[in-house]
Amino acid sequence: MRRTLWLLVAATAFGADLKQLYDAHRWFELRDAIASLPAGQRGILGLPVLIALETIRWTREGSLEIGRPSGKPQGSRICFDGTDPLTEMEMEGHRVDMVLDTGGDDSEFWLRFANDFPSLMDKGTSGSRQLTGFAGSSSFDALILPTLSFQVAGLQATLRDVPVLHKKSVPASAFHHGRLSLDVLHQAREVTLDLKSLRLSLR
Repeated sequence: MRRTLWLLVAATAFGADLKQLYDAHRWFELRDAIASLPAGQRGILGLPVLIALETIRWTREGSLEIGRPSGKPQGSRICFDGTDPLTEMEMEGHRVDMVLDTGGDDSEFWLRFANDFPSLMDKGTSGSRQLTGFAGSSSFDALILPTLSFQVAGLQATLRDVPVLHKKSVPASAFHHGRLSLDVLHQAREVTLDLKSLRLSLR
């Protein structure tokens, strides 16, 4: 079963106006994008709501807990670059900062990653990656790594057929190593997103 939860929430109940989460010229594009999703997956949970909920925990078996304290803070730290949540992973003894995307299916890596790990790039093959956003889909040239292993938030994770994009795709790709998505989170039995203690824990 698809584990992505697309929820339409009355954000005003948490003191936030949903329209304020997006630029005015993007609001109608967002509405159309949501309308194209199957019933049961429509809507979006905005960052102000997530922060108000403080702690969200879900498991591979399908349980979901909201607002339950997580106890002693564990896992990787979370911080924000504007509205982008960031977390750290560790690879080959180095810290790698990643945009945390709990709504995206596939992780990807960016030019900073290629520059910091040139020996890994020798193992890749040329390819492309299709990215879909509010304005539609675009294809980007990429180097495809056969496998990539790293530690994040207490989890030893492995990805296969990993794209490393050759050029800037989103504003954050000019500064950070990549985007960490559901293909990593799904490898954990339990995911805890603690926005009170600013921690991500994967078990």
